[in-house]
Amino acid sequence: MTSGDATRSVIGIGRAQPQTAMMAMPMGGHMRVGLEDSISFRRGALATGNAQLVARVVRLAAELGRPVATPAEARRLLGLAWSEVRPRRNGSGPPPAGGKAV
Repeated sequence: MTSGDATRSVIGIGRAQPQTAMMAMPMGGHMRVGLEDSISFRRGALATGNAQLVARVVRLAAELGRPVATPAEARRLLGLAWSEVRPRRNGSGPPPAGGKAV
């Protein structure tokens, strides 16, 4: 038994990644996907990158009527502050203290 504010998440490793995500969505769970968990897109075909894996789960979520969290919502769900998120190489990331991102 879990409390009402519990967060359930799943991680599918290897070829079980899409099936695990599909099982979590109708139950209100959250999932993560990426090349660090699976390099395959389908049997016999390597994923071209993280974007391809994420796009598949986003499509499945839409088909199941499940909204996808924005990056800000995901940080809130995980209890992460901007200061805990590393800036990306392209300069996106948290705005500097007291200012706005350039």
